[in-house]
Amino acid sequence: MMKTTEEQNWEELADYIDDVIEIKHADSKEKDNIELLSELSANVSDYVQALEYWREDSKRLHHVTYYRPLKSHRRLLGKPLTLMRRVIRRLLRFLLEPIVDEQRAFNASVAATIAQLEGTASAFRNYTNEMMSEVNHTKDGVNGLWEHVNKIYAEIDNMHTAELPKIHAEIDNMHTAELPKIHAEIHNMYTTELPKIQGIIHEMYLQQDKSEMQAVRAIRSFKETDFLRNQSCDKSATTQTGDSKYSAIDYFNFENNFRGARYNVKKTLMAYLPYFEGKENVIDLGCGRGEFLELLKNNNINCTGVDLYDEFVIYCKMKGLDVVCDDVNNYLQKIDDESADGIFSAHLVEHLEFEYLVAMYRRAYEVLKPGGCLIIETPNPTCLGIYYSWFYVDPSHVKPVHPKTQEYFLKEAGFSNIEILFTETSKLDYKLPLLEGEGIDNLRQFNEGIEHLSDLLFGSMDYAIIATK
Repeated sequence: MMKTTEEQNWEELADYIDDVIEIKHADSKEKDNIELLSELSANVSDYVQALEYWREDSKRLHHVTYYRPLKSHRRLLGKPLTLMRRVIRRLLRFLLEPIVDEQRAFNASVAATIAQLEGTASAFRNYTNEMMSEVNHTKDGVNGLWEHVNKIYAEIDNMHTAELPKIHAEIDNMHTAELPKIHAEIHNMYTTELPKIQGIIHEMYLQQDKSEMQAVRAIRSFKETDFLRNQSCDKSATTQTGDSKYSAIDYFNFENNFRGARYNVKKTLMAYLPYFEGKENVIDLGCGRGEFLELLKNNNINCTGVDLYDEFVIYCKMKGLDVVCDDVNNYLQKIDDESADGIFSAHLVEHLEFEYLVAMYRRAYEVLKPGGCLIIETPNPTCLGIYYSWFYVDPSHVKPVHPKTQEYFLKEAGFSNIEILFTETSKLDYKLPLLEGEGIDNLRQFNEGIEHLSDLLFGSMDYAIIATK
């Protein structure tokens, strides 16, 4: 049975409204990011207010003097007591005045540190306020667009109840003029404005990581802080290569610029959490900024991190993570056999010389309990994209390690059930277009070759090898 033009028009309008509703559902997911940004801005403001209070309080209290006024309110004994106190104070001056001088210097250093932190936090607060202003401006534009869509809904209801004679003309007008414009506006909003919001949020996380780095260095410069005493690395037994490269660059700042925001790294590493569920002692070798340690801790999995770069260790400790500053093989030699039931390492092996790496495989097997799991994530040399995109950006990289190489030496070390996982999240967002047409000889074989070439050029830039003892 043939449908009338009116029925077809109504069906097309219903399909369009369904599309708009689906887009609105997608918008609700972005609200979580905006709420998170607002919460971050509020937390920063509270932090600045606290620092301002501490700064003013430290100004008031930091000056300590040995010669305070001596008085007595006793009528008869007041003057003798005051004289006696002055004599005692003068006799004890050579003992107590150096202590007072040290306390005064200590208080001044604390006040200077608080002032430096307050300045950094104030700058970050101003930045968050600017970002919130931009986000709210974009949000107002989205809300205005939805108000426009709601008005269209009201007009459609009115057409059903009161203006039936005008329905055909208005529907035709909407199909030919208005609805395509609205559709184009909505599409433009979600292809241009939302990426801007996502970019702002990503920049906010990067700025947060950089501000935390600055705070670490400001506190580290204050040598009297108990928290930072005895935090230097024991590198006496270091066999890990590339230590001179780390000393030649500011690797903390380098990591923040090229590794990306910790928030995004944690989202990528969440794929490995199921392998460590129920584990009691997991070791993260080369833990860096502690992204995976934080995931393990938040999921109630006991864990310890090891890193040779002392600023990473201090940064992780400030976040409440258990981290040891040591060479990874040196650390593995110190702990007992079969003392861990999980070992994880992300983007470490490409920094190591091969002999050192083989030794790490063997010792990791000895340290793991039976049934323990070892996971190593590293750049994928079977994808040419790593070479022209970012692998050689890091001067501390030695060379990529082929998955088959790791598989062989892990088997030699004793591991079994070895799985190679090419990560989906590391794929480049591009594929070579396939050839289409009729009467073309070997079209299927040609397109299969194109797909293989796409994987070779734009496939997974990272892979993980998962082995079990």
